[in-house]
Formats: sequence, C-alpha cells, structure tokens
Amino acid sequence: MFEHFFRLTVGLDQSASAGAQPMLRFHRANATEASDTVQAWHEVQSVLPNAVALAGWDYKTLVATGAEASSRLPAPDVPRLEIHDAARPYRFESDEAARLRTDLALAAYEGTYRRFGGASTVRQLAEGTVISLSQHGSYLGDEARFSIVSVDHHGANNLGAQAAALLGLAEAEAGSYRNTCFAQPAALPQVPRLLPKPPARPQVALVVGLPDCVLTTERDHRIKIQFPWQRGAAPAVGGLAESGPAGRNAGKTGNAPGNDQSGTWVRVAEWQAGPNWGSHFLPRIGTEVLVDFLDGDIDRPVIVGQSYNGADLPPFSAGHEASANHPGVLSGWMSHNHEAGFNQWVIDDAPGQLRSRLASSENASQLSLGHLIHQAPDSATRGAWRGSGFELRTDGWLAVRAGEGLLISATARADGQSTQMDVAEAVSQLHAAEDTAKALSDAASQQQALPLQANSALTELIATVDPKKDGKFESAVGGQAAKKANPGSRELGEPTEHFAKPVLVTEAPSDIGLASPASTLLFAGRHLHATSQQDLHLASAHTLAAAVGKGASWFSHAGGIKSIAQAGSQTIQANTDAMEILADQSITVTSSNDEIH
Repeated sequence: MFEHFFRLTVGLDQSASAGAQPMLRFHRANATEASDTVQAWHEVQSVLPNAVALAGWDYKTLVATGAEASSRLPAPDVPRLEIHDAARPYRFESDEAARLRTDLALAAYEGTYRRFGGASTVRQLAEGTVISLSQHGSYLGDEARFSIVSVDHHGANNLGAQAAALLGLAEAEAGSYRNTCFAQPAALPQVPRLLPKPPARPQVALVVGLPDCVLTTERDHRIKIQFPWQRGAAPAVGGLAESGPAGRNAGKTGNAPGNDQSGTWVRVAEWQAGPNWGSHFLPRIGTEVLVDFLDGDIDRPVIVGQSYNGADLPPFSAGHEASANHPGVLSGWMSHNHEAGFNQWVIDDAPGQLRSRLASSENASQLSLGHLIHQAPDSATRGAWRGSGFELRTDGWLAVRAGEGLLISATARADGQSTQMDVAEAVSQLHAAEDTAKALSDAASQQQALPLQANSALTELIATVDPKKDGKFESAVGGQAAKKANPGSRELGEPTEHFAKPVLVTEAPSDIGLASPASTLLFAGRHLHATSQQDLHLASAHTLAAAVGKGASWFSHAGGIKSIAQAGSQTIQANTDAMEILADQSITVTSSNDEIH
C-alpha cells in the first residue's frame, strides 16, 4: 500500500501536446467496467479579487511604473475587489513588463474563481492535463473540459488490513486504486500565484571596491558591499571559501571576490537628500555598514547606517577601556583624505567648559569657540586651558571680506542683545570727535589758520552708521519687517541698524593698539582725519617728515607752540614768497653762541 503526492507547475499552453486525456465517463466504479471512470464531481465557487494593480518606484528614471487589469469573466453580483500592491521598489524593467506581470497575477486569481473537485479510478489522471467529462448532466460541450490542477493518488496492495490501518486507509480494498483531484475550466490558463520571498532582516556588511583605493563609488551615491556569509576567493576574515567538490571551483572568485566585482551597486541612505542639496558621506572600503532591505526584499538592499567595530574605533573614544581623561563628553565629525590630512568638527560638552572647534589639517587652520583647551587632532584627551572666547588661526592666508560693511567691536553685549550692526557706542564717540574737531576748526578759522576741511568726511561717516540718519533699513528684508522689538515687548519699534555704505568701523571701550616690527601704512584717497579729545603724540626714533601738496597750518588754541632742534640747525624758509612773523606782543630773537644776521 502506498500514498504519493506531487505538484507540477505548467505553462499557459493547453493544447493537446500539453497532455490531453481521452474522454472520461462520469460513471460508477465496477469491476465489470472496461475503462476507468469518474465517480464524483462537484463545483466550488469563491469570491476573490477581480482586479489587480501593481506599481513600483524606479529611483533612476523617477517613474512609478505600473499597470492594472480587471477580470472579464462573468460575475454580475460581485463588486470590484482590487488587489493594489505598490510597495516593492523598481520591480519592473518597462511598462510592458508591468502589464505582463499584472495580467499573470490576475490570471492566477481567475483560475481559482471556479474549482472542481472529483473522485475517480482513472489511473492515468495527471496534473497539467486536460480531460473531457461525459455523461454528466450539468456539463456539456466546452463546459465539460477541465484542466487538472492537482491529483492525490491512493493505492492499496495486498499486504493486508494492518498496513492500510497504519496509513489511515483502513477502508481501502486490497489491490484497489482510487484518487481525488481538483480542476479548473480548461479555457483558463493555469497560472500559479507568485509566492513572496522570505523577508530579509537588517544585516551587517563590509564595504569593498577597487584594489589599492580608499573609496569606490559612482554618480548615484552608491557603493559595493560584501556580506560576511558570502563565500568566494576573498571572504571576510575567518569566512569560508567557495564550496563545492575539490577542483570544481578552481580559479573562480565565487560570490566573495572582495573587490569592485562584488554584487551590485547599493544605495547609501542620507539624513538629507534632494536635488543638488543634502548631506553627503560615503563609507570607505573596509568599514562596516548596516544594510536593510526595502519591503524585506533581499534583492533591494540599501545602506542605512555605519558602525564602529574592534578595528575601526570612533575618533573621540572615551569611557570604559579608553585612554581619554573624560567619560565621553566629546562628539562631532571627522574625516580623512586618502593620505594624512583630515577635516574635523569637535563639540565638547564638559560641564562648565563648553567648546566647539572646526579644524582642517591644511595649514593648521582652526576656528575655536568657548572654553579653549589643547587637544591633538588624533586624540580624545582634553588638554590644558588656553583661553576663552573666539579664536581663528591658520598658518596660511586669512581674509575677512564684508561687501556691505564690517564692524569690529570690543564692547560687551550681555547675551548678544540688540542687532548685528548696532554701533551705538561708536556713534557716540564719533559725535564727540565731531564736536571737538568742529570747535577747534572754527577757532582756527577765526585766527586766520586753515580750517579742518576733513570734518565733512567725519560727518558723512557718522550719517552712514547712525540709525537716526542713514544707518538703518528703509524697507522689509526677505519679506520680514526690518525693525527691532521694543524693550520687554514683542511689538516692533525702531528700524534695524544697517550701514548705508560698505564701511569698516573699529571701536573699543578701552585702548586699541596697532604694532608691527616692520612698517605700518595708512592711505586715504580723500581725507585722513584724526581727532583726540585729550593728547595726540607723534614720536619717531629717526626722522619725522611731513610733505604737504597745498597748504600747511599749525594752530594751538591755548598753551603755545614750541619748535626746538636739540642738535643741528633749524631752517624755516619761504622759497617763492614773503615770510611773516606776527606777534600780539614782543618778539625775542636770541643767539647763545654766535651772531644774529
């Protein structure tokens, strides 16, 4: 006695060459019958999807390729029941492929709307064949042609009832045979439903690429990877080589070549991505990445992260078993080029010692903010204190350019209050300088000395930066009102400060020093104006020379003027005109050691 099961998937060809059976009678089974017969036949109708829509997003063509199909089989009392599947990415190569897959998916459902179950003694009955049923009152003509979907064969030999009982076929007669089957209308193709792939879970992989390269990529931000379980000529350390009989795979790289020939290009997910904007970082060859699979499809990998491991440690390792002198207060970002250079961003969250540093190994260029300390670029150790505030340094060139004006101020503003170009302190000082210069200029004019004609330039500068004159925004900026909030309120009040011209303003509440062991040069295309509300001193260890192209005037409002030559002669001459020496009282001319001529 035996029981045997098998399943066979067939194509769409239902011609005689596909295995058509002769006419089978619907008749009782009897030892006197000359041919095998079908004893039972019943129909099962099911309400299943009668429409299918499939789609998939293709990230390279930026098209959601898809198709839909609706059943044309008669089912007047059944509403539209659609299966819609658009989850799987880039699943179709073309519109034609989408239509074909959609039609096949619908055909798989249509073949199960009407199924027929039967029982027979037909020993030649086989899956994938077409039979014609005769002598059945309900099925005539083409309606009596069926395509066999499955057959369960039951045969009993003459071993006796004990063996039959063990197989659960105690009712089978010794030496007999029968079967049960399922069929569908022969007019419909037999199309199996597409079985889903086993879902793939996230896995780790190693980045591979061209030999002797640090990075291998292409235009679409993709890289090559190799999983630790892949076998081949260059598996992961400790991995397995290509399996198979000895010598069978000699000279073959297998599925783990360990280079750019491994698998397919895999996309790298970024935390921002858009048309020519977003973050951009590619894992280097040999690093460990985390790979997920879109819709759980093993054929749709995407790199979603990168991990440190025993060989690739973080740039700011700290905590247990680390050499750093802190529990892990450093974070940030660090890159390496293909040789020895680097770029670095360090964020230090040490309590009471907050710090941030942006650095590049090129010309040792650094921008440091906050609590400044020593820290080697390749170390996570926090060093000695260097200062506080803001430091910008480089061994190369440094340029500061501001197309609409530049303010350099040493005046403290608590919590950065007020606006960016608020120069109230400088404006106050400039107004005081203007008053002093104007008063002295008027006094000089009254005594027939030359006035300070550069005062007009000072007045223009004040108007440029003073918000009560031209130093303010006149209209909205970027769609937002350019006005300051009133103190203690969110209501807008005075206009926001803005230099009317691209000027440079330097001010400090204390001293300003300029020093150089070489030369210091000052040039003004119009006026050079210097005003001091107290003393102005010029000292030269060698020569003090003033060359004037038009006129020169010295005026002292009080205290007199002295001109003394400690050693050497003193010459005052008028080369082309008269010389006048005027005094309200007496004039004294004295020669201590010689005559007066």
